[in-house]
Amino acid sequence: DAVATHGRGAGAAEGRGPLRWRRPVDLEACVITNRWMTLVRHLHTLDLIPRLPVLLSWDLALTAVSVVRRPGLLAAIARRWPLVMDEWRARGDRSRRRLRELPW
Repeated sequence: DAVATHGRGAGAAEGRGPLRWRRPVDLEACVITNRWMTLVRHLHTLDLIPRLPVLLSWDLALTAVSVVRRPGLLAAIARRWPLVMDEWRARGDRSRRRLRELPW
């Protein structure tokens, strides 16, 4: 008799098809840029470099298709771009801090 409601889709428009086409544009921009920030934050450089071609091609293709379908998405991503760049700049700081913390 239990009923579960998935709250993440609550802001999506009714209908069928992928959630990414039904979410509000600002929420979709958050999902896309948070993926980029998570990759930048957590992938070590030695892991990031060999994966970068696949990650870039996939994300650029998906983002391009999304922007073609929903032109307002580009402006929403542009508004969040400074957050992505802040993560990128902090990446070097975190790496240097970790090296200093090594017990040698």
